[in-house]
Amino acid sequence: MVNKVICVCTKDDGYVFEIASTYIQRNIIAKRYVAIVPEIELEFFRSLDLGEFEIISEEKYSGIANYLQSKKIKNRDRFGWYFQQFIKLSELDEGNKRDINVIWDADTIPIKEINFLSNEKINFYQGKEYHLPYFQLVHRLLGLNKISKHSFIAQCFPCRVEWFDEFKSAVQQRSGKIWYEEIIDLIDFSQISGFSEYETLGTYILSNFSDEVTINNTTNNWYRNGAALIGSAQHIEKYRRYLQRNFDFISIEKWDKKPLSFIKRFKIICFGLDYLK
Repeated sequence: MVNKVICVCTKDDGYVFEIASTYIQRNIIAKRYVAIVPEIELEFFRSLDLGEFEIISEEKYSGIANYLQSKKIKNRDRFGWYFQQFIKLSELDEGNKRDINVIWDADTIPIKEINFLSNEKINFYQGKEYHLPYFQLVHRLLGLNKISKHSFIAQCFPCRVEWFDEFKSAVQQRSGKIWYEEIIDLIDFSQISGFSEYETLGTYILSNFSDEVTINNTTNNWYRNGAALIGSAQHIEKYRRYLQRNFDFISIEKWDKKPLSFIKRFKIICFGLDYLK
């Protein structure tokens, strides 16, 4: 069983998360479910039907926010994007050392049961993304190069507590600074996207604990463009039994507004991504 599922959300994705939260609790069995949200949006999230999710203010991590703000990021819209990544990472260290905590993107809906542990190995989903600045930072931070053909950016990220503890220690031993300060200091903020928590921690884990992990051999068992495919999260139950033939989860992202053609929607919903090869 997972120790804790971690979601970070803002009001913009609140209604998608309200729907997703039901499926998260149904399909990812965990001891705890937590959602970290902006302080000013606490009452909004408390008004939603989120089941067993604990709603926590991101003020818990005001120290990280203050340090990030000191960098005077030119594109202020990216502050929240970076801050959310550090919140997710910071939540990983709760529990016993062998406990598994899972970061789960709040706009992502699991449509079948997800099991992150098989034969004592942690199972990672893989993505198709590749962005060079992410790995330039990993090299500056840890002296590691990209060592996997896979991307760890796949809407979710399982991690043992001890793995994250050792990651923090490795960063702090190299730099003499608090782990998040060192990462923030090394981010190239001239890049729109200069850091990925998934790629950074994933590279460290694969480098140090490769015998304890497995990586799915396909990127076609989840779907990112769910909004274009089914319109909105409100339609998930209508399509769920078709989608779960091919996908474990789909994302409903707010930027994904261009609808797919009827023919393409039909093929993906009924036959999955392999059919489009």
